[in-house]
Amino acid sequence: DYYARDRKGNIRWKTPSNLCSTNPEVIEIVAKNINEFFRNNPDAIVASLDPNDYSPMCLCDRCLALDKQYGQTKEDGMAVADRLLHFSKEIYDRLEPQFKDKFLGILVYGLQIELPKSAKPHAHHAGIICDMMWVYDHSRPWNDPTSSLNSHFYELVKGWGKLLPQFGYYDYYGQVSYLGPWSMVHKLREDLPAFHDLGGTFLMLENQPVFITQGLNHYIAGKLVWDV
Repeated sequence: DYYARDRKGNIRWKTPSNLCSTNPEVIEIVAKNINEFFRNNPDAIVASLDPNDYSPMCLCDRCLALDKQYGQTKEDGMAVADRLLHFSKEIYDRLEPQFKDKFLGILVYGLQIELPKSAKPHAHHAGIICDMMWVYDHSRPWNDPTSSLNSHFYELVKGWGKLLPQFGYYDYYGQVSYLGPWSMVHKLREDLPAFHDLGGTFLMLENQPVFITQGLNHYIAGKLVWDV
């Protein structure tokens, strides 16, 4: 019962499944583990509540009812930002008093990248929006109006930037599936200042062991992080 279920009650497996985020026992177990994490890692600023990467989300009656409570009428588990924000608040409410200054983080990515219908992040929720290279156009900046894909991502950045108290950006300036030049300088020179202007507070930029052909991206990114 802890795992994501389909409408027939079967576990939704896809290497691996996700947890049912409305199961009361799951909530208590996760809260216990997060408190233990902060106890064992006193210098940690944030703990992750991420669901497994693109694994199917729960479609039990309780999860779908929560979705509807926030105005999400889809019943396929493909847009779950509201329920994950709700889950984050449930865990935050169960943090021990000495950990109330910590943050709980979820990637704004995959099945949770679209803006929530009505759920609002709590004051200690951190999100990192991911410029997914298999979805969006990495040949142009995401504020380039000539790209419809990037225009949608730009709207997501603006929307999440207004919601999140701590707002991060994740991108792929190193590309391990292609070992040649991965020219991102023209893109990141536009993206990073724009992200800063839209409320961005931190970055997580993926690196791969191909510095000889892609290192310039990280060098310029480092310069812009220092002085956007």
